[in-house]
Amino acid sequence: MPVLPKSSLYTPIGTQVGTANATGTNTTVHTTNADASDINIGDIVKIYTTTSGFHQLRSFAVTISDKQVDTPSAGTTRFTFSPALGTTTASGDLIYAPEVVDVETWISDNMTKTDRVLGAWPCTSTTRPDDFQVSQFSDMLIYERDTQSILRYDGPSGTWETVCSVTRARGRVGYSFSNAAGATTGADDITGPYIPLTFTARRNQWYRIFASFNLEYVAGSFAEAFINIHKNNGGSVSSANTLLARIGSDVNSVSSGVNNRVETVFKHTLADQQITVGLFLSRDGMSDSDTIRFSPNQYNHIGIEDIGQ
Repeated sequence: MPVLPKSSLYTPIGTQVGTANATGTNTTVHTTNADASDINIGDIVKIYTTTSGFHQLRSFAVTISDKQVDTPSAGTTRFTFSPALGTTTASGDLIYAPEVVDVETWISDNMTKTDRVLGAWPCTSTTRPDDFQVSQFSDMLIYERDTQSILRYDGPSGTWETVCSVTRARGRVGYSFSNAAGATTGADDITGPYIPLTFTARRNQWYRIFASFNLEYVAGSFAEAFINIHKNNGGSVSSANTLLARIGSDVNSVSSGVNNRVETVFKHTLADQQITVGLFLSRDGMSDSDTIRFSPNQYNHIGIEDIGQ
């Protein structure tokens, strides 16, 4: 791209190609034959005065229409130009060839590139900026609509690095614990939720639910039970909602307080929304008189991890 000099009222713009060495007219300017070698018929030039040390533009642009070497005297070249100036040219005037800039290539394209690095440039994983564009902007950011990811261009390695992505695993997104006693659960009964947990699930993400808890013998001699994990869309959950996991446990006066653990995974396929999960103690189908509950004064807990897509 051409390097443009800083512009001001008294600063010539372009490349100096000659200096007038004699008084001319409003349609002619004279230079030495040496200077004349850089000016040809058809060239567009601008002529500046040098009054009091300042450069002042005599004309916006004129076109050279004639070139006469050794005219009006030996060693001098006379150039004829149009349109006519409002004043005559003088010795010491500066003749400049203005810089010609391709607006589409050098200005519009560069403004587009500047816009791109002001924020994350939107694209898709198959329409990322090409190598020429990104090679000029190390640390350029893009946002891929299809993967919902922000990537950074690493100039030294010439590769795209993921900065963040909604599809990436976020780790733990919810956790709760309780050392309170759960509801006493008898034959053919189901109680809960115990330590329910609500979190925001993202579409198409996989989640791991893990729980560790203690069961306590309350009455009877031997109690068989099931521990269920139920899930519901929204801020609450009940035993009528989706069953995610179920394990069995035997509890009696000897095994009270034994630690149990259950975990499972599920994929959330709906739009981003609140999900609530909870533990339920079930003795459905039992006909004895035994009763149990989640133990008090124990570290009973449940957690949820986003494990990505």
